Amino acid sequence: YMELKVLLFTEKDPKVQVAILHALESFVLGLDRVATPDQDMVEEITSRLRSENEEEQEAAASVMAQMITQDYIDLSVHVHEGRYLPQSDSWGYCDPFVVLKLNGQEHKSSIERNTLSP
Repeated sequence: YMELKVLLFTEKDPKVQVAILHALESFVLGLDRVATPDQDMVEEITSRLRSENEEEQEAAASVMAQMITQDYIDLSVHVHEGRYLPQSDSWGYCDPFVVLKLNGQEHKSSIERNTLSP
């Protein structure tokens, strides 16, 4: 596990990075779990989600999804703003909120009253 972790932090070849991510996924999240992801690993995999290499993004997303599903990490969502919302009441406003569904769970934000741009 530690060797794979060091390789993930140091390897520059995108194809090798993707292979390392797949190996880590089975190592950390598979049936034969050998290790639990630490904060450094979570941050590194998160940074790979912003990679320019699409295959690396997909591999990192797969690992991250498994980590969330298996409760290794908590997912925190911040809703920054809403734009171009339709008018839905007689005063020309609406009462928007956000519903997030993940792994069979549903979370609802608070309602922002009388606005089109929360």
